[in-house]
Amino acid sequence: MRASVSSLSILLLHILLLSAPLPLIQCGDLIDQICKKTPFYDLCVLSLQPNSGTDVKTLASKMANLVLSNATDTLIFIQGLVKQASGTSLERPLADCAELYIPVVKYNLPQAIDALIRGRISKCCIEL
Repeated sequence: MRASVSSLSILLLHILLLSAPLPLIQCGDLIDQICKKTPFYDLCVLSLQPNSGTDVKTLASKMANLVLSNATDTLIFIQGLVKQASGTSLERPLADCAELYIPVVKYNLPQAIDALIRGRISKCCIEL
């Protein structure tokens, strides 16, 4: 479940960031449009709905923080598995997996969140 939630969060963040230049529309309509493009509509709506705000930037910021939280939890979970697998054939593959998450959690997502906060996101031409 952890992997699917993280994958969903990353997908949602991608959709939100790419939709940034869209004009302001009703928040519920925007959430519905975004979530219809995901494989987990109900989870998407539940993740974005409460206190979401009224614009794409607010939704993207919320989603980015959710992605960071999920990725951090996943990294901690994988690191726990690495410790449990110490000395087994699973240790190296799990360690490799953790190494892929580390830059995402420590650098990529925090930089993306900072760019969102500062309004330094590139404009894209995509419609929902």
